[in-house]
Amino acid sequence: MDNMTIEEEWLSQILGQETRKTYSRTLTNFKEFMEIDSTEELIKLRQSERNFETRIIQYYQWLQKEKGVSSNTARNYVIGLQSLFSYVGSALKLKNKLPKTHMKIENWKPTIEDLQRIFRLNDISVKAWMSLSRDLPARMGDLLKITNEQIASGEFLLLSKKESVVGKCYISEETKALFEQLKVAKITLPKSQRGVDKMMQNACSIVG
Repeated sequence: MDNMTIEEEWLSQILGQETRKTYSRTLTNFKEFMEIDSTEELIKLRQSERNFETRIIQYYQWLQKEKGVSSNTARNYVIGLQSLFSYVGSALKLKNKLPKTHMKIENWKPTIEDLQRIFRLNDISVKAWMSLSRDLPARMGDLLKITNEQIASGEFLLLSKKESVVGKCYISEETKALFEQLKVAKITLPKSQRGVDKMMQNACSIVG
């Protein structure tokens, strides 16, 4: 692409706006870690260093220690670097060198009885979130965008940010009733993925 840097070309290929922001941020952090200002210089170093992957592993550790991010977030940042170096034809070889990007809780396969226990023994916030998640098996980022007005309406259109697909959503009477109780009690659900994760982890702890 005319008059574009390699970094600009790479970022222009990424369709998701939030993903583009995350990848741009991790490249900035990696430059800081490497004490290098130029993306082109990073690419040249990658092509000339035989064990460049060691620097990626050190960066992964540095993110957690110096930037205070979780291991999961640090792994997602590394995925951004993998995307960059793949784009320029110098793919990183990191297989089995870093942990996979998922929460540990994903290794647990809950039974129906587990879910019923979590729902029964926790507060209305947990019940409302679980009920909404049952009605709409969407990505958490999309669920967090839903408003109380949309839930009260019973049906509405929702745009999936990642896939850029619009789908029609239907809310059950049970979910509507739970969110109405939240409104009356002036209780608000967490506004971020981290907040929902913490709420549900606490719920799981309560029921063992």
